[in-house]
Amino acid sequence: MASMQKRLQKELLALQRDPPPGMKVDEKSIQASLTQWIVDMEGASGTLYEGERFQLLFKFSSRYPFDSPEVVFIGENIPVHPHVYSNGHICLSILTEDWSPALSVQSVCLSIVSMLSSCKDKVPTARRALALGEASAGLEKGHQTMRCMCAHVTRIQRKPSGGIMMITADGEIAYRGGEGEDTP
Repeated sequence: MASMQKRLQKELLALQRDPPPGMKVDEKSIQASLTQWIVDMEGASGTLYEGERFQLLFKFSSRYPFDSPEVVFIGENIPVHPHVYSNGHICLSILTEDWSPALSVQSVCLSIVSMLSSCKDKVPTARRALALGEASAGLEKGHQTMRCMCAHVTRIQRKPSGGIMMITADGEIAYRGGEGEDTP
């Protein structure tokens, strides 16, 4: 436990001294506990999110840095993005299977800024995942998106016409019609 706290203190100091562009630690959030941080984020200039403000909640387990932090968007403004669910959950490989203890809060912040900055369309998650899965069968990007999407799908229903409807835990619905159908 002591090594986790030392690591978190070191990372907090690094983030305060040299934050990624548009990122700032909410000092009040850390006063109560070192294991839960709120990071204020501003959309990068020249991107779809320019001028928008977001908040990220970082939660660290007692196994950090061997386990990744849990990171979600919180508050009233959750970015509309193919890899961000309306409940704030983020689909980013370094937060799951690609996590390494060599990564840090700073590298997670940079990855999230990069993820948002590279977005070309503000498309809701469920529809985007379904479209990517169909349009890029065999491409890793489509499979990765579908894998993230499926982790949050609560029901998949096949329509008699051949269409598919997916419903996520947060109520998003994606539908792909079969034989001329475009809606449920």
